[in-house]
Amino acid sequence: MKRLQFIFPAMAIAGALVGCSLGGTSAPTSAAPVATRAPEDTPAVSELPQATVVQTAINPCDLVPQDEASALANFNFGEGQLEANPGKASRCTYGSETTNVMIIEVAQASDVATAQQDRDQFIAFLQSQAASLAEQGLVITQIPDFADGAVSATLDASIGGVTISGSALGFLHDTVFFGISDLTRGQPAPTIDALKNEANTVIARLP
Repeated sequence: MKRLQFIFPAMAIAGALVGCSLGGTSAPTSAAPVATRAPEDTPAVSELPQATVVQTAINPCDLVPQDEASALANFNFGEGQLEANPGKASRCTYGSETTNVMIIEVAQASDVATAQQDRDQFIAFLQSQAASLAEQGLVITQIPDFADGAVSATLDASIGGVTISGSALGFLHDTVFFGISDLTRGQPAPTIDALKNEANTVIARLP
């Protein structure tokens, strides 16, 4: 089985925010903030637990279509950009290179037992890194009673006087890992309750 960086609980926020430097950089005027390197005291994305995945035909752009993504983010997104590679998580990006970027990711484990083991390993990793994540302004919350286990993440920061807001929700449903995140400049990101409402819609669409 091929392995991938475990995307389940904080998905794009874990990759784009936890492993990125937020300090001392002015946000660009024409694009959402993109950090360039990980601080020494922040866990790098490569350190995240790995999950075994199988080929899946699930299209993340179908799970959260353009109109729903736009309504959720209060932003007029264009068509989602799909990245689907064998043995890896499939990703749909809305608002690439704008001040509001939403990322939808989906992956599938080989079986339920493996999925649950991967989930537990990632939660244990988050618990071990809680203090470091909090120092970066990222608040992680476990939601054990949502789907087959979920984790949310929120971020509120200021870069060069510009407000940066982020929110993310990841959950396990049977063998499927799903994540949604939104990173914005100058406007609030969707609330976790709003992400949970969308996630319930997604669950109904899963095969």
